[in-house]
Amino acid sequence: MLLTPLLCSGLLGVVTAQFEGWGEGRRDSEGDHGRANQPRGNSFGIPGVNETYDYIVVGGGTAGITLAARLAEDSRNFSVAIIEAGGFYEFENGNLTEIPGYNGWSTHIDETRPSLVEWDIETTPQVVSKSSLVAGGTPLIKIPGLRRAYDSLFPRTNFGCSAINSLGYQRGTIGYHKMWVDAVGDEAWSWENTLPFYKRSCDFTPPDMDRIGSKFDIPYDKDAFSDHGGPLRVSYGNYRGEYVAALAKSFQRLGLKKLEGLNSGSLIGYGAVSLTIDPETQVRSSSETSFLQAAMRRTSIKIYPHTLAKRIRFDEQKRARGVLASAMGQADYDFVLSARKEVVVSAGVFRSPQLLMASGIGPRETLAQQSIPVVSELAGVGQNLWDQPYIRLTFRVNTTTMTQMEDPEFRNKVVESYIRDQSGPLASNNAGELIGWEKIPEPYRSKLRPDTLAHLATFPADFPELELLPFGGGAFPKAHVASPETNYMTFAVGLLTPRSRGNVTITSGDTREQPLVNPNFFSDPIDVDLAVQAVLRAREWASKTGIIVRETDPGIEVQTPAQIRAWLKQAGALVFHGMSTCSMGKATDPRAVLDSGARVLGVRGLRVADSSSAPLLGPGHPMASVCKPSVHMLITAGKDMIAEKVAALILSDVDGDKPKLKGSNPVHSEL
Repeated sequence: MLLTPLLCSGLLGVVTAQFEGWGEGRRDSEGDHGRANQPRGNSFGIPGVNETYDYIVVGGGTAGITLAARLAEDSRNFSVAIIEAGGFYEFENGNLTEIPGYNGWSTHIDETRPSLVEWDIETTPQVVSKSSLVAGGTPLIKIPGLRRAYDSLFPRTNFGCSAINSLGYQRGTIGYHKMWVDAVGDEAWSWENTLPFYKRSCDFTPPDMDRIGSKFDIPYDKDAFSDHGGPLRVSYGNYRGEYVAALAKSFQRLGLKKLEGLNSGSLIGYGAVSLTIDPETQVRSSSETSFLQAAMRRTSIKIYPHTLAKRIRFDEQKRARGVLASAMGQADYDFVLSARKEVVVSAGVFRSPQLLMASGIGPRETLAQQSIPVVSELAGVGQNLWDQPYIRLTFRVNTTTMTQMEDPEFRNKVVESYIRDQSGPLASNNAGELIGWEKIPEPYRSKLRPDTLAHLATFPADFPELELLPFGGGAFPKAHVASPETNYMTFAVGLLTPRSRGNVTITSGDTREQPLVNPNFFSDPIDVDLAVQAVLRAREWASKTGIIVRETDPGIEVQTPAQIRAWLKQAGALVFHGMSTCSMGKATDPRAVLDSGARVLGVRGLRVADSSSAPLLGPGHPMASVCKPSVHMLITAGKDMIAEKVAALILSDVDGDKPKLKGSNPVHSEL
């Protein structure tokens, strides 16, 4: 198995050293307020004991941790508690989540058992995707080659997707933010007004070309970052695979221009992706290692791990007053965490709408079916699920890739290199070192249907339609035998402008039950039309690299549009970027769940701040927009921005009713 090197005791020591004094961290010059020498238990709430805090944040993921840390560090010394159903990924998943090169196998040691760091939510049956039967006869969407549920890469761990994704950090475009502004009627979400919040989270380090190698070109825009940002570490791994030079040539041969990084609001072209890797240790930088550990040193923040939020509690005036929580152990038991000021839900694209519905906020019919009293009737809760299908084509190549990890000799050398000086393949994510972004070019564009072209015309000029995303470790045939002569790569193409929309609903008012998720991908014929041309374009891209030996999936026998459609139906796609199930929107938008200040409509003292909050999905990977679901890869930048922005909105409007920060329209929050 690819996970064998994890058994190496030397490699375990590399990461263990990072956690000496865990919870205390290093003493920063910015001030620890005398907390550095206090017991570690000070940062943890006591399960089963009712408590009151100023703010309760439900969900210790990327957005939740970022937002909670910003609230806790405010000079007014607000008390903040985080409720998180998962635990600490370092202790529950070891090096699988710490070492960058293991990101592709970071969540399931045994695919037959549930993951400790993911929800493993099963989806409804899909029109297009390979399915199989699991216990009880429930169809389970499978990712070809990985044997995982559709959203198995949606985390159930402290620190969210930043803890288990493929470490990429990338922002959306200026035009995408203009679409956001138009959707919510608020200039606060423009590129100009969100860029400071993107910058605020990141401590950027340029690539170390002495370690990476001078033959590789890694342009970046230093002005996209701030000298005073942080604490999330953003850098570049100390390794580039042999195939990266071939990728650069292929993008040039396709006519794509070179970009100065992927964080300046422009994506048409190709560029090197920055990574959430600590440049000093070459291990993952997550919301835990950055935001949370700093907050634990400097503030009174409290964490409730392995604790499930069951219901938001409201008073007679429909103001959120706290959360009914349940400590998850050998014997679950309930307790109440009360909020003096606000409750913020950051439970993710599936769990946030589930918690709202379980609390009486959602479509009236759904609530009635589960005998849940209506607090606020909002038809949009759980609707408008956006996701971007990524179609994987696999090729045998004539250059070394991560499929060599099947070879014990190669594997041992890779581990030794990482132990020695944090170099080699384990010091990189081995995915998307260079990424291409483009509008669908000719001759492919002229083959699209008129309604498909009309759909594409609704997106701005700087919004790419395809993403060309390489993986340095491809799925290989079952008969594959590891040898230096057999290497595989995946050339994935992402459909960035899907028309299909999914939804999330509930079959119970009990949040211990999984929500019912219908991604609905490829349900709209326009997406299938786009997919056919995307596959053909991906083949052309691969052919331009000069390293292809042969195509193994789908294979050269799949040529006609009908054959490609048939292959797509059984092959499925990667889909990890779900967003918008608790969308912001205008007062006239029937799908709106939140106002532009992230307040839940029809109630008070309640906000949602995570990937479900955005009104639409931007190009690529939304991590930067939220604080930080691999292609589950770059969600951090988007989540960070949302968390930073909403934290600022909350702090500018401490009473929760009258926002003072520019661009935070309060109209929808009034009863």
